[in-house]
Amino acid sequence: MNVTSVGIDLAKTVFAVCVVRGDGSVAERRELKREGVLHWLSRLRRGCIVGMEACGSAHHWARRMAELGLEPRIMPAEALMNRMRGLLAEFGVIYPRSSSALRRGLAEAIHDERLPLAVRELAGWAREDLAHLDQRIAV
Repeated sequence: MNVTSVGIDLAKTVFAVCVVRGDGSVAERRELKREGVLHWLSRLRRGCIVGMEACGSAHHWARRMAELGLEPRIMPAEALMNRMRGLLAEFGVIYPRSSSALRRGLAEAIHDERLPLAVRELAGWAREDLAHLDQRIAV
């Protein structure tokens, strides 16, 4: 499997990961319990890029990943919104630059039959991630 990058959604107990091949196709999606994350990461090839959104534990995990020879990348939460906005624009779905407009748009995009299923799923995950971040920030 020609894995080039991994996206990981850090959480308190269950982490979601998405493994991407060199051609951009999804090789694997799975959920991992916190105690199994390091073992799973250790199986990735050295130099593999692992992207995660900034949160309270992101730097801790980035250090652990670097110790395993991986290339961790921490992205600000805004990056998620801009990437989603850009991806949707590629399919002709345009939303204003406000975060509230994009959040409403993500709810619509999930059901927009003009979009490929993978994009609709991604919109759903992005919506969930943003809601999760909102909850963590509010605490």
